[in-house]
Amino acid sequence: MPAPDADTARAALRSLDGAQISQLVADDEQGHVLLIGGGNEGRFVVNYLVNDDEHGFHVVNPDGTPEDVAVVTGGQLGSFRGDMVVGERLAVDALVHFIATGQRCGTLTWEQEF
Repeated sequence: MPAPDADTARAALRSLDGAQISQLVADDEQGHVLLIGGGNEGRFVVNYLVNDDEHGFHVVNPDGTPEDVAVVTGGQLGSFRGDMVVGERLAVDALVHFIATGQRCGTLTWEQEF
């Protein structure tokens, strides 16, 4: 199956409403997982996990602030640093690249969590 284009990825992200649906999970056969949570008010948290949680990364919002931002992900309201919360464009870029390659998008900044 061909990798989705940006419009398909955007539609999938827009299904996240921060209420009924608040998490999107994409994985590959090598044990890489991309988790995108949120959707409320166009806010997303994007995480990339390697080998069943051996390493974890999140996309960094270059325009984010250190103040906490409320995002519903996985059905739970959480408080995330502003630089961990991204808009639709960065989330789409991460999703399209991951589905095509199984890897983190090199044009985005990622911070290792563990």
